[in-house]
Amino acid sequence: MNKLIASITAVATVTAGLLLFSLSLTPNWTVQRRVYINARPAEIMPYVNNVKSWEKWNNAWEAQNGITQVKTTLKNEGEAVFSLKSEEKINAEHSLVKVVRAEYGSYVYLKVDGSSKSSPMTRFLIQFHNDNLGAQMAEGLKKLKNEVEK
Repeated sequence: MNKLIASITAVATVTAGLLLFSLSLTPNWTVQRRVYINARPAEIMPYVNNVKSWEKWNNAWEAQNGITQVKTTLKNEGEAVFSLKSEEKINAEHSLVKVVRAEYGSYVYLKVDGSSKSSPMTRFLIQFHNDNLGAQMAEGLKKLKNEVEK
C-alpha cells in the first residue's frame, strides 16, 4: 500500500513540476532561415510579393489559411520587407520575408514569429517548433532558390 501511495505521489509531483515549468515558458516563438540566391532582388520579387506565388516555394504557407494582412515595405534599393499576418485559434503568426542585395546576388531571409494562445503544455511543445518549422522554411527557401535560378 505504501508503494502505491509513493508511486501516485511521484507521478503527481512530476506532473505538477512539468506544469509549473511550462507555465514559466514564454508563449512567443521565432524561427528564421536565410538563403543566398544568385539573382538581383528585382528577379526575386515576383516570387515573394505575390502571396499566391508562395505556393510554388513556401511549404509553411501551403494552405494560406487565416491570412489576415499582407503588407509590403520597400526600405531602400535592393531591400524589401513583405509581412504576412495570420490568426488561428491556437496561434497568431507574423511572417517576414526580407530580400537584401549582396555583392553578386541577394540574401532572402524568412522569419516567422508567433504566439501560442493555448495551454501551458503547448508552450512546452512549442520549444520544438524551431526544428520542425525551420526545416520546412529551409526547404521552401531552397525551392525559391531553384525557381529563381532556373
